[in-house]
Amino acid sequence: IALPGVSAYAASKFAVRAITDSLRVEVKSFGVQVILVSPGPTDSEIWKKGKAYKKELRKRVKPKIAEHYKTFAKFGDKIEKELKTMPADVVAKVVAKALTSATPKYYYNVGSDSKGAAFFAKLPKRLTNWMILKRINQLAK
Repeated sequence: IALPGVSAYAASKFAVRAITDSLRVEVKSFGVQVILVSPGPTDSEIWKKGKAYKKELRKRVKPKIAEHYKTFAKFGDKIEKELKTMPADVVAKVVAKALTSATPKYYYNVGSDSKGAAFFAKLPKRLTNWMILKRINQLAK
């Protein structure tokens, strides 16, 4: 799902999904199966790097822009504090299962966050937008 404040990141993930869906059909005649593994937050250094980048970015942003994004920044900070990552071996086991399956699924959602997001994405867009904004406003107080 695409959340406010992470539009470029969300776009990259949507692009991966599109490439996967396109390639699946393109290479089928070669006997190649294309799958997508979508893990939720996984233990890695990316979280430390992201925090450091965010800190530097906030130092450089113009005050007018910072004021506009204040609510989203508070939301993001609270989500980050609540983030529960899963061990990388949990994801690796799903990848191994997918690679060794004679008939792999097209999509593997790993972890409760990924599974929840997949369900959430199927809801009507007006409803999800309302839910996201409600949550942002609750957490940003």
